[in-house]
Amino acid sequence: MESIDITIIGGGVTGLASALYLTEKYPDKTIMLVEKNAFLGEEQSGRNSGIRHSSIQYKPGSLKAKFCVEGNRLITEFCKKYDVPYADTGKLTVATTLEDIAKLDFYYERAVKNGAPGVRKLTKGEIKEFEPNIEGLAAVYTPSTGIVDGATYIKTMKNLLGNTDAIVFDHTKVLDVKPQEDGFVVKVDQAGEVYEFKSEIVVNAAGLFADELTRMVNPEFPYKIKPLRGEFMKFNKNKRPELFMKGMPVYKIPQPIPGGMLDEHGEPKTTSGTHFTPCFDFDASGKIVISNFVHVGPFQVPINNKSDYESNRAPPEAFVKDLKILLPGLRVEDLEQEFTGIQTKIEGYDDWILERDKKYRNLVTAIIDSPGFTASQAVGKEISELVDQIYAEKLELASAQK
Repeated sequence: MESIDITIIGGGVTGLASALYLTEKYPDKTIMLVEKNAFLGEEQSGRNSGIRHSSIQYKPGSLKAKFCVEGNRLITEFCKKYDVPYADTGKLTVATTLEDIAKLDFYYERAVKNGAPGVRKLTKGEIKEFEPNIEGLAAVYTPSTGIVDGATYIKTMKNLLGNTDAIVFDHTKVLDVKPQEDGFVVKVDQAGEVYEFKSEIVVNAAGLFADELTRMVNPEFPYKIKPLRGEFMKFNKNKRPELFMKGMPVYKIPQPIPGGMLDEHGEPKTTSGTHFTPCFDFDASGKIVISNFVHVGPFQVPINNKSDYESNRAPPEAFVKDLKILLPGLRVEDLEQEFTGIQTKIEGYDDWILERDKKYRNLVTAIIDSPGFTASQAVGKEISELVDQIYAEKLELASAQK
């Protein structure tokens, strides 16, 4: 039976970034990445608004807060180094009611505690200086927020990985992972052909299905993913003067997740909800520029099927009802339907899982939702350090047995 040193399951931004860090650290190891879909990044990684978050929303001390700030810096460095289109847009988080004002102060303090640079509060008049058509009572401005062209980012990581000795397979679905004393036996279906191989270390970056995959190894793994679909529309900002936006993301105060999802303390989990995000386009010369179109979304819908991208999509009226308080000029006829995405949300828990398995220590599990796109380089680096721990312990054990 063939043996692999490190197998990475999942070809989204977490799996790709992990593979790049690991191939750099361990050029003499056999490293394989497997992805069940036809294209890398086809699920969460390629179906989001491409925001480079600043860490205004996340609880100080959480994995999300820590890796968002570090990831913001690292993904920016990556984009500069490899010519991935990105834009330093800044972001407005807007209070639209008197009740929102106190909440805005709360999130301002969070952003400061988390180390987001240059955060400041804006008055109603100052909001108009940034985005004249946006209505709000006050706002928090986070200058480190930006947007990244996700398709180019994923393609660039794939191409960089292709310049290494790593093995990358798409159309390869993992059917089973069985623990053994010296690692795992991984069973896969590759385009209809089923085979098994041994792997010393497994990195589970399987996104929406990461909980099911870890339970293949350890049935006692307690976390369960509840999928949350995000639906997107778009409008042309030049269609009418009252629709014009200068080109920055605009959010409302974080809202409870639809469906009443709770955290580990029994409190409602929150989400950034439906917002406005500028997107990229190509000009006549082929250069990537900020588009005339603005993404609207994600309008979030709890679902049970992790692969249900299309059934019972929300009508444009729902988007307008949700956002007209921010952009009064928005009308139903302005909106065009766009893509959908599905996020991992962990039932009864409000942070990421990024750890070695409690029972089978050669398994690393990463269950990552937003801001996972922003944090992908930082998460990949952390996963490589968890693998470092595995190899360090193996060396220590081998030395002790001599």
